[in-house]
Amino acid sequence: MDSSEFKRCDGSDGFASQRLTNAQQIVDKHFAKCVMCGTDKPFWKLKEEMSLSGGNIYFRCDKCGGVFSSSITDLTGEQRVSGALDFNAMAKQASGSDAKKRYIRFEEYGSNRSAELRYKERCQITIEEFTALSMLRPSSDNANAGQVAGSSSASAATGTPAQFSSIEEIKQYKELMDQGIITPEEFEKKKRQIMGI
Repeated sequence: MDSSEFKRCDGSDGFASQRLTNAQQIVDKHFAKCVMCGTDKPFWKLKEEMSLSGGNIYFRCDKCGGVFSSSITDLTGEQRVSGALDFNAMAKQASGSDAKKRYIRFEEYGSNRSAELRYKERCQITIEEFTALSMLRPSSDNANAGQVAGSSSASAATGTPAQFSSIEEIKQYKELMDQGIITPEEFEKKKRQIMGI
């Protein structure tokens, strides 16, 4: 994905539609930490792609280059007018996702290779799960001052037992669900319990 396509849409970088300006405010407010690199000060840049289901907003962390996306409807929480066709909900149902939930997708993993290993099986998650994961992710901005810059990926892979134990536990329950040992409802309940949401 071409990084030059991404830009700030808060009025500081020229013209932006009201929809993109609203999306920029939502992303800046609700995603105060990057799940990929852990920065507490992500400088999100956005781009928009229109589609039959209404379009997607892509947002990119300037620190690690990680890219996430969400449908405009999911990101903004806009409700369709009663009686109108909700193409976003129809697209979710067609893909097997819950039409009532709001989703974010991991699009690109940027420079943090440990994050790629961690999230490669979690391509699409709910906005609530994304927020919970960002709370589990240790902050890269508060890293030990004596740490060598190139070793941050290694510490992320070895220094976060609580985060990894939570993710591993969720994966184990997912396997149980896939094998038919527990129901999808039981899996969702347990996952939310583990993540504290």
